[in-house]
Amino acid sequence: MRDLALMGILEILPRLRQLKTRLRQTVADIQSRRPDIVVTIDSPGFTLRVLRAIGPLGIPRAHYVAPQVWAWREGRVKHYPGLWESLLCLLPFEPAFFAGHDLPATFVGHPVLESGCDAGDATRFPRPAPPRPTA
Repeated sequence: MRDLALMGILEILPRLRQLKTRLRQTVADIQSRRPDIVVTIDSPGFTLRVLRAIGPLGIPRAHYVAPQVWAWREGRVKHYPGLWESLLCLLPFEPAFFAGHDLPATFVGHPVLESGCDAGDATRFPRPAPPRPTA
């Protein structure tokens, strides 16, 4: 995962050859193991390429954490048909968004939101000390 945890063109460009190698290795591993299903998780820059590459193998594909195209670059959604058989969404409005683009999706929930963190008591946290006057 460390090889894939890159953000921005300045981090990606120097590692492009390594990323392509990791992609080929991942696809080759899936081809040799022939799993019952491939579940990719987030990291669309890498995982969507994997899904596209293994499509001809006929292995069912699921993608967890829907790409947030609804928030930015909605036009990218046109590249998704055929990439997966199941798209698993964290947010309740996402299935309707993807259905509007003829992409079936299922809301599975967000682990942080379902943890009850929204019902926390902020008053329990100590307030920061006021700044000390400088002499």
